[in-house]
Amino acid sequence: MPFLVCVLAIVSQLERAADGLLFMSESDHPFEVVHWKRPGGDITAERIAQLTGHVGETVEEKTVEAFFRHHTSPRHRKLVKVLRKKLSSIRVYRFGVIEIHSYVVGVTRHGSWAGLATIQIET
Repeated sequence: MPFLVCVLAIVSQLERAADGLLFMSESDHPFEVVHWKRPGGDITAERIAQLTGHVGETVEEKTVEAFFRHHTSPRHRKLVKVLRKKLSSIRVYRFGVIEIHSYVVGVTRHGSWAGLATIQIET
């Protein structure tokens, strides 16, 4: 499958799986699909901070399991399944304090990075 078609398919699958789902915290926020075309290198907190404008902010790394630990609905489980099926080397980074910008990002088979972003409120 050509690169662009593959990436569009993955983005579309993530959008469908996340459609209408909220990440529940002190304020519930939707998931937004994120994608970077072949940024190269490994997914790190520093690279995600540069790509998202969170340089210099407090960062915490979590596993996918820990990030979705309290989100056990069938649709949330399906979302995690899609992430795991379509992406490798998945990392979760949370930037900030109180208003936390979270990114679940992995590598597509063509070397692009894709995943989800959401906001969590924790006071």
